[in-house]
Amino acid sequence: MSELSIHTGEVHLHYADLRNYCIERAETLLSPYEIERAGRYRFEKDSLWFVRGRGLLREVLSRYRRCLPGEIHFQYEKNGK
Repeated sequence: MSELSIHTGEVHLHYADLRNYCIERAETLLSPYEIERAGRYRFEKDSLWFVRGRGLLREVLSRYRRCLPGEIHFQYEKNGK
């Protein structure tokens, strides 16, 4: 994938159809916490949606940060947000 850059005053909007995003690829990009979090969903479809969305988010952010998707670290508050 190519690198992305953003400048002051710019807003980038990314659209993706998560149904077409490879679940196996997404699973390899997630942190142990994200995998555990995905397992807490009541319905499998919601878990898969989370995994695909988080995997794609990591891929897009890594293109801006010029790093590997697995090197992206998210910080969470006490309530998990």
